[in-house]
Amino acid sequence: MELLEAGDFLAWAAEGGIGPDPQGGSGPLLAFTGASRTARHWSTPEAPFNLSGFAWSLLNSTAGQSSVYLLTRAGAPWFTGSDPATGPEWEHLRDRVVGTLPIPRNFRGALRLAVTERDDAVLLMVAFWVYAWCPNDDLQVVAEGRDVIVQTSHHGEAIVRSADPQRLEGIVALMVASGFPPRDERNA
Repeated sequence: MELLEAGDFLAWAAEGGIGPDPQGGSGPLLAFTGASRTARHWSTPEAPFNLSGFAWSLLNSTAGQSSVYLLTRAGAPWFTGSDPATGPEWEHLRDRVVGTLPIPRNFRGALRLAVTERDDAVLLMVAFWVYAWCPNDDLQVVAEGRDVIVQTSHHGEAIVRSADPQRLEGIVALMVASGFPPRDERNA
């Protein structure tokens, strides 16, 4: 795992046409600059045991055999900082999961995870789906090729964006083949 300060990550992302979305709401949601707003949405599986398979499929469909970069929305800290004696249980549990990785307590930047660290990426994605309750808990995953952005949402969904509609449809095809059709195609 490599730690990147938020400014370094955003500079790297900008070289690939990715930057903060001015319509992002409570913080810079990453988007493709100068591109149409092409996105597909998936609801997380109803069966909790299938969350890891869903995250694996998303990573394999969007990043293949490349590294991925993970960033909390708006550069929020990776740890909630909640007091275990008084804070909400879900924040303590998320902090315990995040604490299994070598992430400094006050770190607000991006994590670069190699394909050999895919288990760690899946673990973080699942933890942020399960223990998220506000927009700053959304996790953004950018493939090394900077052609896809995946967002976990505190509403229990995954949002996949690409500047290339054909690339996005290729991801949809791979996800369908893995048994995870997008939300708008589940009953088609």
